[in-house]
Amino acid sequence: MIDDDGHRRMCLVCGRILTHVEGGGWTHGLQDEPADHPAIPVIPTEVPGQLRARCDFCSDEDPPYVIPAESFDIDLVGLPVEAAQGSHGDWAACERCAALVDAGRWADVLRASVRGWESRNGPMHPAIKAYIARLHRQLSKHITGGSRPVSDR
Repeated sequence: MIDDDGHRRMCLVCGRILTHVEGGGWTHGLQDEPADHPAIPVIPTEVPGQLRARCDFCSDEDPPYVIPAESFDIDLVGLPVEAAQGSHGDWAACERCAALVDAGRWADVLRASVRGWESRNGPMHPAIKAYIARLHRQLSKHITGGSRPVSDR
């Protein structure tokens, strides 16, 4: 995620992309919770080491594609979850999820997201599944083109 000044942050400890919290501050994203350490935010170009990205859908390591998207506010009305308040720009995607998004197969994208979560964290709470489904619906309205390799950015 990107802050109000247009900067992305990564965690100095684990190299994962962090989520900007409304009102300031940074936290590990849902994909990396529960974290075994507090988020230590740094601008990726300021530290040695590699940014360790995940597919923003299923959480696979080192996604080779990007889904171009406009930034948008996340609608959390009625959901008992705390999460990021906005989506900022493009989404990372593994090959499988990029193909599913390109084909508009959002139910399959949701299944892949749930499987990725449950493989690391156990059963997903229904509120989190509802949040992810709503987030995918919102994202689908803000995609600006087909997936492309990260190297084309």
